[in-house]
Amino acid sequence: MSRARLAAVVCLALAGEAAAHNRDPYAVDIHFKPGDPQHVIIGTTFGLLVSDDGGATYRWACEQALGYQDPFDPDYAYTTSGSVMLQTFGATRIATDACTFEPSALGQRQASRVEASDDGALYAAMADSDTSDSAIYKSSDGGATFPLAVTPAAADWWESFEVSPVDPQRVYVTGFRFASTRIDLLFRSDDGGASYTAMSMSGLEVDDISSRIRVVGIGPAADTVYVQVTQDPASHGDAIYKSTNAGTSWTKVLTTTDPYGLAFLVRKSGQLVAATRSQGAQKSDDGGMTWQPLPSAPHIASLAETSSGVVWAGTQTYKKPGVQGQPEVPADGAFIMTSTDLATWTPKSMFQDILEPMACPAVHDECGVKNQGVGTAWCCLLYDDLKVPSRSLDCSGPNVCYGYQDAGAGGGDMTTRPPDPGCCSVSSENGGWSLLLSGLFTSWQLLRRRVSPRQRR
Repeated sequence: MSRARLAAVVCLALAGEAAAHNRDPYAVDIHFKPGDPQHVIIGTTFGLLVSDDGGATYRWACEQALGYQDPFDPDYAYTTSGSVMLQTFGATRIATDACTFEPSALGQRQASRVEASDDGALYAAMADSDTSDSAIYKSSDGGATFPLAVTPAAADWWESFEVSPVDPQRVYVTGFRFASTRIDLLFRSDDGGASYTAMSMSGLEVDDISSRIRVVGIGPAADTVYVQVTQDPASHGDAIYKSTNAGTSWTKVLTTTDPYGLAFLVRKSGQLVAATRSQGAQKSDDGGMTWQPLPSAPHIASLAETSSGVVWAGTQTYKKPGVQGQPEVPADGAFIMTSTDLATWTPKSMFQDILEPMACPAVHDECGVKNQGVGTAWCCLLYDDLKVPSRSLDCSGPNVCYGYQDAGAGGGDMTTRPPDPGCCSVSSENGGWSLLLSGLFTSWQLLRRRVSPRQRR
């Protein structure tokens, strides 16, 4: 197949999501620096946010500066030293200052998951088709080297990777490979990734074509683990399964049917929280045996908990209209809300708290200065997604999103939006061709899933 024809196929497949940012802006994944919740990174539908003041203000990095494109959402790992690692289609990147992302010691290879443990270890689960590498690498020096590489099984994709918050030697990983059918892969390590043992599928119900199995919580004991099965055959939504014997057997404890997916959190107390964007949230105080609704909960896309027990939720700033059979999501007025008791929720972060792109030159120039032909990335973020006024960077004249000359109070014409440029207008200068070609298989997977953030410490 020619490059042009392949790109056309991908463009048609992604046209509903990839043109500009057709997904509404929200937090996909929230990470705290181990031991220091004042340092926060948030993966969003519009790039990466970094805060050094506990979420009072944020600096932004656009997708172009990080090496990926919407609608892909990278996996991030935040280490004890403050380094940030992420996986993209082209390379596994790391920033020692949470600012300038360079290819890691793993080079130009693709990882499907990255993870940091509370003891300082850093893991990268590879899914590189060019080298047939599906090993899981471990670094004990902040990503400078990855001397340990173990392959639990030949995998096309590692879907999830989690380290126990109570025992860093305990690791859980899930993935799959394709033969005549899809084969699910579930493994556990009891020695910090030095070796892996296959876990059982006993009790798990999956659709052989469209289901995905993801580890979404561990604890309070290391043997207690929760997985999410997407496209549950019974509910056609998301199901949560629990194992109390480290994956020897599984019991279904929850099903949901929200088309936007499920956010799930195991709190340090053992309390469970399951939340959706349009169908409410609930909690369990007995390990999933019974569930109680949370009538005052906001519309939640992601969940995390600080070391002091404060729950952070990625919430809905603006109303999302119901379209194409998907329900409306009412507005919460903030993109991060917090709670200590799950009864009262307080707005924590607003889009107005996002400052201009990070000060490091590569990010600042790519996201805030470089004109993409339809305005700068920063001005388009303000105009198209966040709907807040421009600040110190110039969002007038040619920098106005989509070339509108009327800067106005919000940095552009906020009343009429011209047509999106579309995914096929992405230039090769931005790496569009390589991302389209190398990401074809992964893009197909992404279209089959709903964003289902994983439990984060």
